[in-house]
Amino acid sequence: MGVRDLLAKHDDERFISFTDLLDVVAEAEGVPTKEVARAFSVCHLLHKVEVQLRKYDNNEISEGGFALAFHDLQEAISNTHINASADVLSEARHAEAGFLRQEVAVTLQECGITVPPCLLKGRGTPLWKHVYAVRQWVGLQAAASILTGKEPGAADSDDHQDFYHWREALKDAANSQLIATRDGESALLNSIELSQADIRNWCDRNGFVWPIPMPAPLSDAPSTTWISLSDNLTEVSRERDTLQAELEKVTRERDEARAEEARRHESWQLESQMGEIITEDRNQERARNSKLSAEVARLQTELTRLQATPTPITKDHSAIQGETFAALLEAVNDYPAWAAARTRTEPPLLKEVLSWLQGKTKDDRTAYVAHRVVAEHFALKRSC
Repeated sequence: MGVRDLLAKHDDERFISFTDLLDVVAEAEGVPTKEVARAFSVCHLLHKVEVQLRKYDNNEISEGGFALAFHDLQEAISNTHINASADVLSEARHAEAGFLRQEVAVTLQECGITVPPCLLKGRGTPLWKHVYAVRQWVGLQAAASILTGKEPGAADSDDHQDFYHWREALKDAANSQLIATRDGESALLNSIELSQADIRNWCDRNGFVWPIPMPAPLSDAPSTTWISLSDNLTEVSRERDTLQAELEKVTRERDEARAEEARRHESWQLESQMGEIITEDRNQERARNSKLSAEVARLQTELTRLQATPTPITKDHSAIQGETFAALLEAVNDYPAWAAARTRTEPPLLKEVLSWLQGKTKDDRTAYVAHRVVAEHFALKRSC
């Protein structure tokens, strides 16, 4: 018996160490062990399959050994010795880290890595059953074969009596809507795909055994099987399309809001400028009105003063003596005050001036001459 035969017997056909797994996969793929280690790291193998510890003394296999397997992985990637922690060294002295052959074979297949033949020879559930365990839909022909206890493809002929009976029973259950078909396909077709969950429930209700094991419970981490990846991709695509539509809608609303804000700002600036112009015009108008009011007041004052002030006689009259001349001067000087005291606003007529002077001088001749002088001096009307 050689070394490999001894180790294979020691493995009890259930367990394979992590380092041996690196070697057999490298041999199957025809690549260096370092590349296999990198592939394990890329597909997160240690997180997808439960790491086991097998003790050297009694071959007992139990869960654990992640740190030891991770240390072996890092050494394989770097192809150099790496100092291990005290916990890793303690585990390495009593046990070796690895996997159950059936479990790691399924995980390798899901990751797209070649499954070495030695992993398929162990006892327990056949690999094809593990593969079917993770499928949501199973073909009618395959389901009938599985219920006969054969691997799909080994008993898919109408000549096989058990296969025929199982296929017809499944078609009848699908036609009765006890088992869902993919995309609502007709139950009369032999190519339809059936819901595995419904097949399992149908078998339980009728006392049959669906020999495919239950799939492992989903972890919080996203599934990386091809079927799940396809479903996840479809879901992500739908979410992406929804988010893209929402993004376009929000973008349009944002652009419209920005345009409206720009219009409001432009309108506000225009109103502000117009307000400043109107305010300036009003201020200028008030200033002009104030100046004009002041000028009007000044002119009115000047007019009143001129009306109240007799026009001085330009010729030299200092030598003129006599009561008549004095009466004429007095008439000219008193006329503005008399005219201002009248109740009527229009200038007096000559006859009114004559009547006033007659009463003032008590002399018709002097009054007549004086009213002519006043009329000429103040440019009064000569007729009524």
